[in-house]
Amino acid sequence: MYAGFALLVISTLGCIRHSNLNTVSKIEMEKYLGLWHQVALIPNFFQADCASNTLAEYTQIDDNSLEILNSCLANTGERISAKGIGLATGNPPDFTKIKVSFAPKWLSWLPFVWGDYWIISIEPKYNSVLVGSPNRKYLWILSRKHFIKKTTFDHYLEVASDNGFDTSLLVYDLSTLR
Repeated sequence: MYAGFALLVISTLGCIRHSNLNTVSKIEMEKYLGLWHQVALIPNFFQADCASNTLAEYTQIDDNSLEILNSCLANTGERISAKGIGLATGNPPDFTKIKVSFAPKWLSWLPFVWGDYWIISIEPKYNSVLVGSPNRKYLWILSRKHFIKKTTFDHYLEVASDNGFDTSLLVYDLSTLR
């Protein structure tokens, strides 16, 4: 019984350690909207069919929500896509910590269909961004172009590592670094 309780306490402490993920203080949503190219990611189950040319496009619906269209080329060469929604969080609502869902609208009441999309770092001109989740399972580096400056990429690696992400898991194509 005590061993089970100790395991519960240890696993809870692990969750607490990861709860403090630093994000940017503010996002100017009009600058963030538009098309982004995925430069790097920690692989995840929902992008398993993506082989290359992964894109994310954000369109504002209203002051508190975004439409998200993610697409990529599959191994077959076919373009596949997923449409979702992103909701601003906080009070007042802001887009530094977004709740995202790609589930059908009728399932949106279920908490487990929502994921965390937190903006950890962004270039001042909104040319690239580092996005992750507070559980450190998901991490992306996105750019407005198919490539990113190597110095910016290295900076994002440092920021991610400082925030507890295992950057050795990142997958990227060296040709995207300039």
